[in-house]
Formats: sequence, C-alpha cells, structure tokens
Amino acid sequence: MRASSKRALSVGLAAIFFIATLVLYSTLISPEMDAVSKQRAALSASQDIFNSQKDATQSVKKLFKDMQNAASVRDTISLALPVGPSMTEALHQIDAMASVSRVSVDSFVITPATPEASSAPLVKRLGKLDFDISVSGNYDSVRGFLKLLETNIRVVNVKSFEFSTNKGQNVANPYTLKVVADMFYQEN
Repeated sequence: MRASSKRALSVGLAAIFFIATLVLYSTLISPEMDAVSKQRAALSASQDIFNSQKDATQSVKKLFKDMQNAASVRDTISLALPVGPSMTEALHQIDAMASVSRVSVDSFVITPATPEASSAPLVKRLGKLDFDISVSGNYDSVRGFLKLLETNIRVVNVKSFEFSTNKGQNVANPYTLKVVADMFYQEN
C-alpha cells in the first residue's frame, strides 16, 4: 500500500471515529447528561426545602424556649409593677427597707392617685400610689433608706425629699428625711 492511500485510509478512519463519537455522544451521553442535570436540580431544590424546614423547626423550638422564659419575665415584671395597688405589699416593702437601714418611721401616709384617662383602650394603664414618709436616724441610716427606696424592686419615683437635722431634740436620731414619692402598679 502506498503512503497516499495509507494517509487517505487513516483520514477516513479518523473521520469515521469522529462521526461515531458524535453519534455516541448525541445518542447516549447527551440524554444522560440532561437526566443528571435534572436530578441535580431536584436534589438542590430538595436540599433547599430541607434547610428551610430545618431552620423553621429550629425557630419554632427557639420560640417554645422563649415562651417558657416569658413566664419568668412576666413574674419579674409583676414584682416591679404588680397588678393592682397591693397596698399591703407596698407597706411591707417600706417597713422592710426601714428595718434594714435601721431608721425609725415617724409618719407615713399612702393614698392611691386617681388614674388618668387613656386613649388606648387595650393598653393597661399605670396606676400610682402617692406616699409621704418621714424617717429619722443617723446619717448613714437615712442615706441607706433613700438608696433602698430608689433601688427597690417595685418601681418608685422619688418626687422630692427634705433632709433636716434634729438639733438637740433627739440625740439617738439626729437626722430626719421626709420623702414624697410615687409607687407604680398595673391597673386591673
């Protein structure tokens, strides 16, 4: 066989192999690639749905945990702003503060203030108890009482106070503190 016929034969065989490769690719490989890409798309969509449902489940679990903690928050708020005036609780707290700070209560007047009208009917209004208290003791005791009053668990707003000395009148309790304050509560 001559070199030119060998060349023509090898070019012909190469063309046949190339055409066979194209036929194989178009009949066998290309449809399977389409099927694989469709399955990858379905897998990706399934993973996205799974991840979104997993995130939703975790969010619901977090909400359940937060709702369980909400009860403790509600109890804490009820201590700071009780429902109703709870005058006996207010008196007990003031008596406890006086005994802890070692002051003697000279006078005490507590009156519920009339609540203001509210424009939002669904929002609970804040009520307040106005009280005037006069205590006497040494300087540290009186100062400690005022500090306890301001940092009490129940919300108290000290409107004014008057600090005076008892010159020669009472050696055991040389100072007097008169406090005018508001103690708040939630209305029923």
